[in-house]
Amino acid sequence: MAVGGVPNTVGIGLEEAGIELTQSGHIRVDTVSRTTATNVYAVSDCTGMLPLASVAAMQGRIAVAHMQGGAVKPLKMHLVASNVFTSPEIATVGVTQEQVDSGTYQADVVKLDLATNPRAKMMNIKEGSSRSSPARDPAP
Repeated sequence: MAVGGVPNTVGIGLEEAGIELTQSGHIRVDTVSRTTATNVYAVSDCTGMLPLASVAAMQGRIAVAHMQGGAVKPLKMHLVASNVFTSPEIATVGVTQEQVDSGTYQADVVKLDLATNPRAKMMNIKEGSSRSSPARDPAP
């Protein structure tokens, strides 16, 4: 388990290049990974997004397509899957129950027995549950 990682961005000339850092030392980027410096993009852990390879890869694909002038869909963190490799494994995607309760997002919550999951069936896992909260656009 790795916790408490901090970016190694201080004192390497980023500010002098016009790249703004957050209070935590992460590089400030928008939803297509542009920094505050013209034509400079940043992706991965140094941006303060979820420190997941899938997020870094998604940021990279979006940034490259944007640099090339392509139409891109900005990164939406509530659509990024996250896994905890424990036994049993835990995976999340979507918005939080708190965001639904506060009215930030509208969602329907569906609870399913884990035994209905094909992988659980193959592994003969009968206990557990999964919840599905299909997020729709943020509430107006």
